[in-house]
Amino acid sequence: MEKRFKTLDDVDAKNKTVLVRVDINSPLDPETKKIIDDSRIRLHASTLDELSSKGAKVVVLAHQGRPGDPDFSSLSLHATVLQNYVKAKVKFVNDVIGEKAISTIKSLNPGEILMLENVRTIPEEMKDLPPEQHAKGKLVKTL
Repeated sequence: MEKRFKTLDDVDAKNKTVLVRVDINSPLDPETKKIIDDSRIRLHASTLDELSSKGAKVVVLAHQGRPGDPDFSSLSLHATVLQNYVKAKVKFVNDVIGEKAISTIKSLNPGEILMLENVRTIPEEMKDLPPEQHAKGKLVKTL
């Protein structure tokens, strides 16, 4: 039987920087902004852990809420929660495509996981555009 698509078993990720877009948008306590249910983080942990164990430099791109909404927040707490479910060290940088993010990505060691700041802090990410337009944006070009 022929495989229709590749899996992580088919990929040599060692020493490669792998950008992983995950959906870890989680319910937050409205007063404390703490994560109430971390199930989405737990669900993605196995993939991130597998990439890390294969020696990849794993960069996590995600969001939490939308600007102006009560559940919009930094992903620093998400990184802390993720650390509970993976073997590798999880780093966090409060930047997505700026100098700080780029230099932190470049300094990653094989097996480390880096969570970038909430991608929705970038105004272009919130624009309602077709995928072809987003593909030409600063986010895609930079990362």
